[in-house]
Amino acid sequence: MNRLKTAADWDKYNRAEQGRKLSPFELDQFRQRVPLKPGARVVDLGCGNGHWTRELATLGCDVVGYDWAPGTVKRAQVKRSLARQPHFEVWDIDAGPLPMGLLHKPVDLVTCRFALGCFDLHGFGELVGEILGATGRLYVLTDVRRTGIDLPPSFQAVPARALRRLEARFSSVESWQLGLREARLMSGCAL
Repeated sequence: MNRLKTAADWDKYNRAEQGRKLSPFELDQFRQRVPLKPGARVVDLGCGNGHWTRELATLGCDVVGYDWAPGTVKRAQVKRSLARQPHFEVWDIDAGPLPMGLLHKPVDLVTCRFALGCFDLHGFGELVGEILGATGRLYVLTDVRRTGIDLPPSFQAVPARALRRLEARFSSVESWQLGLREARLMSGCAL
């Protein structure tokens, strides 16, 4: 059972854990499978401490990371890298209104690394459809909940059936394994 239910719970978790590490294999697979042009508009949903968001910025993207835990966003804002700096904002994706920066200009890529299981997936699919451009893509890295496998409470595993429903909103889905986790690249979002 998941004990991380509030923004305060996530702030405490992210303060202790410092976010999930990036492996060279994951980065290599991402770069090969998700080519991005410099200046691409990228949104990282559930950005946590911002490790992944900053990595996206090193690719020359204009990146905004969103998380609902204010303390976590504050820590993400303080950490600096030598590369182009991403922007971080607090946003409760399930309950808050769409941020102004997402209202009028579609994004090229939405990423959601280890956070998909935290969201209302029906609402998430609609939200992604709203903010992606016609050629926009969704990159997801997640643990997939399987019957009989018990994951630690910090893992927000997504039920396989819910992941398939999200995939059904797209005309193209590419998937691959990254260790025990599953990555998906979805494109051609149909509202």
